[in-house]
Amino acid sequence: IEKIEALELYEMREYEKNDLDCIIMNFSDALYRYQWDYVSIDYPINKHGLEVLKLFLLSKSLDLDTIVKNSGLEGNFYIHNNCEFKDIYQLIEAIHDKWADDGSMKEYLQESLWRSVVQNMVMLFMPSAMVKHPFMEYYNIKRMSKINNRKIQHVFVVSVDFKKDPSLTKFVFDLIPAIIQDSKKLVGNDLREYAVQSVRKRLLNDRLY
Repeated sequence: IEKIEALELYEMREYEKNDLDCIIMNFSDALYRYQWDYVSIDYPINKHGLEVLKLFLLSKSLDLDTIVKNSGLEGNFYIHNNCEFKDIYQLIEAIHDKWADDGSMKEYLQESLWRSVVQNMVMLFMPSAMVKHPFMEYYNIKRMSKINNRKIQHVFVVSVDFKKDPSLTKFVFDLIPAIIQDSKKLVGNDLREYAVQSVRKRLLNDRLY
């Protein structure tokens, strides 16, 4: 949605047919005399009303199921709670053994580690060419040595082709805080369904889109 404007009905005469996709109005249908498709609603079209309307349209039009399906992440979300590692390098070894096609992944993870620490969290993004298939893993850390004097509690490892669908970037970054909050009750659940619903909830509550 590029733009939503609130206008008086008579002001519509200033617009060409190709300028607008649809009119949403709270007038009687009998008053409508213009060429655009329209929807008549019983809701005030003021500043607050526009915000509500925009969120409603976005929540209905953003196809999160398709985003997940096209990402290759469907069936490849993994949650690991209460994990214990001697240090981050032991975790990197485990990640490498599970996902790598060759030895280049371990070297990449070690090199990118120091710019991947955010407060008490490590976020490791793997180029899709280095792994067997797209995935997203979360490790809730119970015990591990500190990194740069920071106690690490959360580690995310993500590999998807963000160039394939730019909306994946927003989807993943909206999903991360939701997983941290709900991780202990997610093991064994349908993570694809959870991912879609949690991001949709953030869309409606936080107005981030």
